[in-house]
Amino acid sequence: MDSGDEDRRDRRRGKALILAASARLYGALLALYPEVFRRRYASEMRRDFRELSREGLEEGGGKELARVWGTTLLDLVLTALRERSTMLGRNASLSVDPRIAAGATVAVVLVALTVTVTSLVKTPQYEASSTILIGKQGSEQPALEVDVQELQGSTMTLALAADSRPMAEDAIERLGLSTTPEEFLERLDAERIEDTQFIEVSYTDSDPQKARAVANTVGDVLSERVPTVNPRSNDAINAALWESARLPEEPSSPNPLRDGLITLVSGLLLCAGLALVLPRILASGIGRAAIRATGAARRPVGESRGVSAMLSAAEAAKEKELLEALARRGALTVAGATLETSLTVEEADRALSALAAKGHLEVTVEHGRLLYALWERDAPL
Repeated sequence: MDSGDEDRRDRRRGKALILAASARLYGALLALYPEVFRRRYASEMRRDFRELSREGLEEGGGKELARVWGTTLLDLVLTALRERSTMLGRNASLSVDPRIAAGATVAVVLVALTVTVTSLVKTPQYEASSTILIGKQGSEQPALEVDVQELQGSTMTLALAADSRPMAEDAIERLGLSTTPEEFLERLDAERIEDTQFIEVSYTDSDPQKARAVANTVGDVLSERVPTVNPRSNDAINAALWESARLPEEPSSPNPLRDGLITLVSGLLLCAGLALVLPRILASGIGRAAIRATGAARRPVGESRGVSAMLSAAEAAKEKELLEALARRGALTVAGATLETSLTVEEADRALSALAAKGHLEVTVEHGRLLYALWERDAPL
């Protein structure tokens, strides 16, 4: 089999794995909604999210999929809080539904697994470090009797010099690298080791041999350049490569196990905190006021003529957002409208039904779902 065919097959397999994990994670997060809500909308929301994720990954790759997730996750959390706000507001000491806790736990685990898998497919990066000693040239005093404070100040200055454009240009020329000084400096790091006269120069690259060569070359260049600043002085600053960089055997990043564990622990702590605090906040006077404020725009669409004139400013803005999504996507289900806009499922359902009843939208049935679309005469050219 041709290597190109194998690469394409691997890419398709990777995309399928990402989409499957993404769909499972979204399905687990739907446990945040009340059971009655899930029975009515869950399957439709899963189907629309799968389609939206697939289109995002095909059109814009990982960045577009991340954007889809960011928008969807924010809307999901807000709408889930709204759906549960009435129930939670009745009793400040209401316990957390075990099924919700289990669903949230599964979601956190899936997120941790997704982070781990993502780390595994990233290109390993290796870091090599060399150490440079800063001293005084021609000093006859023992090193401990030299003005240590002055030398440490010079060490800080030289650490900045090591991480500068002239040093990058010199190292690139010596090694014959095909990179720009800006890209070179993004991978280079030079810092003074605290309370010492040592500078640690580190370079990160996917090639461990290149990382070692660059770290050593920067040390050599600094050692050669420093004495030329004031060569006639007996107390001129001197830099010497104290310890050469070794060939790194293990990548410095990514670390799938560490990244997955950090995500898992952070997510579980966040869930535990929300479980303890959120019911009391929503049941308090402040929580009820916030719920009323966020749900203030959820009024039925008017049945009289001049719909836009009868709607509040917030409702008119949401209707405009919904119509723009329809023009952009062509056809949407209720769940799809919530993914494409800031409307809740209830708001989208109400608005789409009202617009369709007034003849503004065409309604079709596909795979058991109601699809809403602008009439061809109203669709943008």
